[in-house]
Amino acid sequence: MQETEVVIVGAGPSGLVLALALAHRKVKPGLEQKLRNLIEQSEYARLRTRCRVQSQAQKNHEIEIYFETEHGTKEGIKSKYLVGADGKRGVVRKNFLEPYGIRQEVGLHEYCRKWIAANLRIRMPTPETHPQFELWELGYQPEELWDLFWPPHFHFCNHPTMPVAAGRFGPTNQKYWRFEYELTGMDVPENLEGDLQAQVLPHITLPARSFRNNERLSVHSVTFPWDCVEIIRCQPALFVHKVVNKWFQDRTILIGDAAHVFPPFGAQGISNGVRDAIGLSWRLSFLLAPTRVPQLKSEELLHGWSQERRWGVDEGSILTMRNGDLMNNKSWLKSYGIWTAWRVLDFVPGLKSWIIYQLYSDLNGFRGVKNGFFLPESGGGGRIAQIWVEEQDESPNLSDRVLWQSNSVLTLLCLSDDVPATETNEVNRLLDMKNLGSKILSPQVEQIVASTRTQPSVKRPKSSRMKRYQPCNVQMLNAAEIYLPQGYSETAFARRFQRGTRYALMSPDMIVFSQASTLSQASAQLDKAVAMLGI
Repeated sequence: MQETEVVIVGAGPSGLVLALALAHRKVKPGLEQKLRNLIEQSEYARLRTRCRVQSQAQKNHEIEIYFETEHGTKEGIKSKYLVGADGKRGVVRKNFLEPYGIRQEVGLHEYCRKWIAANLRIRMPTPETHPQFELWELGYQPEELWDLFWPPHFHFCNHPTMPVAAGRFGPTNQKYWRFEYELTGMDVPENLEGDLQAQVLPHITLPARSFRNNERLSVHSVTFPWDCVEIIRCQPALFVHKVVNKWFQDRTILIGDAAHVFPPFGAQGISNGVRDAIGLSWRLSFLLAPTRVPQLKSEELLHGWSQERRWGVDEGSILTMRNGDLMNNKSWLKSYGIWTAWRVLDFVPGLKSWIIYQLYSDLNGFRGVKNGFFLPESGGGGRIAQIWVEEQDESPNLSDRVLWQSNSVLTLLCLSDDVPATETNEVNRLLDMKNLGSKILSPQVEQIVASTRTQPSVKRPKSSRMKRYQPCNVQMLNAAEIYLPQGYSETAFARRFQRGTRYALMSPDMIVFSQASTLSQASAQLDKAVAMLGI
């Protein structure tokens, strides 16, 4: 029987991210394949596909998993933990945990509808392939038709009986299009592709006024050729929101769709699955380390993770249903009112950005969660913002990537613009005095300053463990030809911390463990972290 540390059943995004995070703690068509490629390159993880898990047995502090390979042979693996990342109908929850009363139940919001979800690949017609197409006479070129009939971004249509969501996805040069629509009932049409065509055609039929030189047209509208639309996937999907009543039993744990399912109004399913994996990865990495952790503390650590993740799932369901309410609205009056208000807000971009930030930002992180891995009384629990930063003479890098480089439970973060040499020496002495080891506390202190212009006035000694990063402003990033999302601000990182915070302790999932105005406060907070970890 083979032996390993953790067995992950399921090779979807959440399972692959967890495998990668455990192997090195690093993360649309093509995403899953890239994750698989990274796993195959790692010496710490092995991906076994086309296997059917059949049974498991827990003996003392180990789990034995038995499975059948694609060749029909029976094999077994012995591990410390079993993680079910095998979807809402997966074997881990259905077969191994439901006997213990663990099941998916209605979440914070109840929603259950049947939709048709289709992935399309679009090929542009040409004068040679479609000589009768009307737009050639108006001077249009084939590539112009992509933006014309299949415009950028995602679009939500408040159809009176069946709401529609459509838009581009995947690599921009591949011309993929997603089209989803709600069925009026729970019955699926017999001719699914024919029904899809009937639903899509009105969206790719444009009135004559949409085109330049339209006075030459002899028709009132033009339809994009349907034979240039390849249906890659067209399947019914039950959109529902559910979450498990318990996330783990002994050494068997659930993440991703095995733990929760969402309607796709905001991509919260995959977002929460990735966060499940990242939050679990550093805890499992710590529990698998040679350091002995009492069994009670192990359960407390996993329980805290499950409390954080349930909070995250509930927050995700709020975002999902906000989007769903807008998308599924069948009142033309309400739709027109929302559209009008949004157009008016275009004239007040600052207010519009503020509203979006308040509605969709997750800056609160896990504040309010009981038993989470942070100190609420010391400003812990919030989630930091991701910005671009640069170290002297280095290329811009994402702040999350900088903080993720450590394999430690905690990283000490310095938020001061300038740290004198005497204080740098105090930081070094603190790290040496604690002697916690790199598994608990990163030997590297990350200094992310608030200003994009300040330079250190005092040269730090060469023995300093502090690496200094400055936020990159929009001009710097534009010059580096780095794509920026709408509303990017280099001050977003600093704004997530309390006024007067000089030091902060961070966990690998970008949650603030604690905030301190002095180094002595940070030292006391480290002692509390050690007690919470049970070492």
